Amino acid sequence: MILIDALFPKSCAFCGKAAESDGICDKCRETLPWYGTRETLGGGLTVTAPLKYENTARAALLRFKFKGRTQYAKPFAVLMSACVRNYYGGEFDVIAYVPLGFFRRIKRGYNQTKLLASALSAEFGKVRVIAPLRKRSRKANSSLGKDERAANVRNAFTLKRGADVRGKRILLVDDVLTTGATLSECASVLLRNGAERVMCVTVCRA
Repeated sequence: MILIDALFPKSCAFCGKAAESDGICDKCRETLPWYGTRETLGGGLTVTAPLKYENTARAALLRFKFKGRTQYAKPFAVLMSACVRNYYGGEFDVIAYVPLGFFRRIKRGYNQTKLLASALSAEFGKVRVIAPLRKRSRKANSSLGKDERAANVRNAFTLKRGADVRGKRILLVDDVLTTGATLSECASVLLRNGAERVMCVTVCRA
């Protein structure tokens, strides 16, 4: 295994150069656009993210979402887990993720937030990942302004039939925080259906 790693070193998700096993090189650890704080959205919902959505972080996240670089889930989860430990500790029971609409998921071939949730689960000793939410097909929020984003996601998410989130403390995962409209809408569905608490984490903060 050591010989294989030496011959075929893992590349950094952010610059493409050789990296440690977590997929982040030493130089990028120093130069990434760090954010690493927690903020409060409307209704008291909290969210944390390790990176600002700019420069190498933005480029890497776009490759992850649209260019099939699914292996980036691990290095992103490493960074996200540091924020989660710092701000949430062991305050969650399960991990959930923001769903994609059916047609967008089919076109892309994967849901990047599901990959992030699975990678985060591994960082926390295989905490259970649940998928309680379903998304109705809507426009992509990335093409919309702030007010349009909020209107676009309003009532866009529902609880899946048979899903039970009652009494659960849920860590909700998304890729990037922009206005907070998507996370707020998802969290409200979970809380209305009995979740004890929802706390959020993303890779980047726009």
